[in-house]
Amino acid sequence: YQWFSLKEFTTPYVYAGLAGARPFLSHYLLNALAQRNLTPADLAIVGFSQGGMVALDMMFAVLGLRGVICYSG
Repeated sequence: YQWFSLKEFTTPYVYAGLAGARPFLSHYLLNALAQRNLTPADLAIVGFSQGGMVALDMMFAVLGLRGVICYSG
């Protein structure tokens, strides 16, 4: 899944892409946890490539995650 365009791979452009994806994904994750009576401490996120960047960003959006794994080639 491409979370944001990578036409321009510069730091400000990537930060802007992460900022756009952050509210959507953090809201989704927090709702999914609440539906299951779980907390962020029960969740580890794994991402590959661009998803790895998004997973790492979730450390700051969903505080207290069990862990984050980022794979990239």
